Amino acid sequence: MSRVLVVDGQNNPRSILAMVLRIKGFEVVEAEGSPGGAHELYDSNFDLVVIDIGLQDGMGGIELIRVLRDRDPRLPIIAISGVATLDFLTRYPELTNLIRLSKPFRPTELMLAVDEATQSNL
Repeated sequence: MSRVLVVDGQNNPRSILAMVLRIKGFEVVEAEGSPGGAHELYDSNFDLVVIDIGLQDGMGGIELIRVLRDRDPRLPIIAISGVATLDFLTRYPELTNLIRLSKPFRPTELMLAVDEATQSNL
């Protein structure tokens, strides 16, 4: 069973995302915001991280992704966002090795992103 860390500052989207992943057989750890996500990262190992890049508390989503990349450059990451576009990669070219997914998304879209993230050698 793969372990997935889900980091999102909004309770409902995080809970729904975690529920879908659990139904699909993943072991899921939820973190509310970047402080919780950073804490979980230092205490556990994960096979995949799903993170909302719009986190506003603590270090923020982009900064947390940087911490993840410093710790493990090959860790599969899915960056989710509720903004109209996920063009943040143009502002942060060092963060090109992630899968992007726009909110709202369907469970099938999430699972396609999970498959892409875990099967590819980002």
